[in-house]
Amino acid sequence: MDLDMGVVYSEPTAGEPVSGVSTTDGAPVRETVRPRLPPREGAPIHYSDHRDLLPISSTASATSTDDSPDAIVVPSYRPAAALRAAAGVAKVADAMLVVLCSGAADPDEAVAVVSDTAPGLRAIVVDLRRRAWSFNDIGLSLGTCRHEQAQWKRTHDANLKRNAALLLGRMCGWDRILFLNDDVLGFDPGHLRRTLAHLDTPEAGYLAAGWAFTSYPDNSVVCHAHRLGGGTQSNFISDASLLVRVSAELPFFPSVYNEDWLFLYPMMERGRVVLVGEHRGQVPYRPFARPLQAAFQEFGDVLAEGLLRVFHENLPVQVAEREDFWTRAQSQRLGFIEDILHRLADRSTSTAGAAYQAESAAAQKSVVAARDRHTPSWPADLATFVKLWRQDLIEWQEKMTRLDGGRALDVALKELHLYDLTRFVSVE
Repeated sequence: MDLDMGVVYSEPTAGEPVSGVSTTDGAPVRETVRPRLPPREGAPIHYSDHRDLLPISSTASATSTDDSPDAIVVPSYRPAAALRAAAGVAKVADAMLVVLCSGAADPDEAVAVVSDTAPGLRAIVVDLRRRAWSFNDIGLSLGTCRHEQAQWKRTHDANLKRNAALLLGRMCGWDRILFLNDDVLGFDPGHLRRTLAHLDTPEAGYLAAGWAFTSYPDNSVVCHAHRLGGGTQSNFISDASLLVRVSAELPFFPSVYNEDWLFLYPMMERGRVVLVGEHRGQVPYRPFARPLQAAFQEFGDVLAEGLLRVFHENLPVQVAEREDFWTRAQSQRLGFIEDILHRLADRSTSTAGAAYQAESAAAQKSVVAARDRHTPSWPADLATFVKLWRQDLIEWQEKMTRLDGGRALDVALKELHLYDLTRFVSVE
């Protein structure tokens, strides 16, 4: 497809390896690539809705033969009181609760909250405030972790917590894990049981099933500003509540903003992710409180939106390794940002009330901070990140393939160098 840059990209053919993904025996996956949408004429500068890239299935009539995941994993960062909702879900679902604490999440308080909320619940609390965990602990040296732009101002460790949980699940022989953030409220265990059916059906072959959040849309700061300025902005599946089947085929969560979209991307290529509905319970936050947040997010947001543009425009993923693809993507992003700023300014000078004008002013500062992060080197930086990411996928899945199941929990924790950081709560 011509990208208006004098470059013609060829489509992948059936039987080609897909994004460096390997099977459980370590061989590259060779299968028909994900069915593509028809090419779109006049591509927009921003795709406001990605949900049409996924199969959507209702869980209303679904039932599962096995009604509980092996574990519910919470990458806890907020004060420990925020764990009550997840502990309640784990208790009803009869699943082990795995809490990985850092930031404001005190592990002693986490143990107390879990014990008080759900007496007798099988749980472990891992203290990552005492010592950070990294890929180096398992002998992996991933290039994306050293990418300067991706790591700019990065203090979040949720991706590492989720990767540790995937490894733990693989080593212990777990079948299914629910990732659940500590800002998710009102999660229905009954809905979870029905969702499990999507991973129980061999013919579907789904490796991940999740929800889109609607009560407080889970978007980047720039996309929140787009909505505030009158733009239409949907929300997409995320790792805030995501059910996965533990398999050697699972990718990893890279160290970059929007890591959940990159985790899902190789599975989306092969049609193995399903959106099962919407969820309305999530703690709101103030997206425009800190302009630095928008600046931090911008590289990962351009990256993830560009990768999903590959799907929308019916392109092979290999184009994302090209600098000219990202030159176009950056130009579209900067155009999108300028459009947001114009709309926010126009609406602020109209009949908008004082509260809107104050929020609009804060949003404009955040969007400007995101814009100012862009440099002429970004197209090359983005293309380099994609190349590193695809290489890292191979290394990660080789590691996952070598890990056989059946280990006792304590043995697996020791191999992951997490045992000395772990508190056991009612674990037999």
